[in-house]
Amino acid sequence: MLDIKNDCIAVQKYIRKSKSTLEVFMYSPAGITFIIMIPFVMAHKRYFNKVQEYVNVLNDYSIKSNLKIKFDEFREIENYAVVYNQSQLTSLTIKQYEWKLDYLNNLNDRVQALKDCI
Repeated sequence: MLDIKNDCIAVQKYIRKSKSTLEVFMYSPAGITFIIMIPFVMAHKRYFNKVQEYVNVLNDYSIKSNLKIKFDEFREIENYAVVYNQSQLTSLTIKQYEWKLDYLNNLNDRVQALKDCI
């Protein structure tokens, strides 16, 4: 029981870190070069991957404990066969960031619900 509570606290920490790094490069002006943004992108990917690892742990715990809380996974699909122009790419990128933020907010709410059940 204590382990899962610590996992919930850890995943919420990584959710906060993932959201903060995502918001840094999501709302930065387009004039900032990509080189400056690379550390934020890499940090976000690292934190987001950690969140996904904890999602698997929490789903296993929910199944074993017969809880009705399901933690969804976030899947990104990369399709290199499609060619986008710059405005389409910008719109898609912004939408993807918004979906990721929504996913992280919903995940945080579900983790809090699990903590309340424990």
